[in-house]
Amino acid sequence: MKLLGESIAPGTRVKVVRDPDYEGPWPSEPTGRIEPGWDIPLKVIDLANRPEIKVVDSDRHTMRTFMVRFDEPADDMSDDGPYYMAEIWEKHLRVLE
Repeated sequence: MKLLGESIAPGTRVKVVRDPDYEGPWPSEPTGRIEPGWDIPLKVIDLANRPEIKVVDSDRHTMRTFMVRFDEPADDMSDDGPYYMAEIWEKHLRVLE
């Protein structure tokens, strides 16, 4: 698996990995595809300007988000779901070869 990089395209196969600092956000580490039909990236959030989002200091920067359609429905760390698709932060995505 490798990091997303700048040339990520719709349909790219990805794995959602756990955050190293906690058991989330998707404990089962689902696989899926970057969903076509949504902007790539879906959006860019500036975590440096979003103190209400609780993250470690090393994540206080801009981060891309992508819409991922899961291969199989997945629950998030709150056991909500199952979700068929979700907006995922770039730091949690790895490209599947």
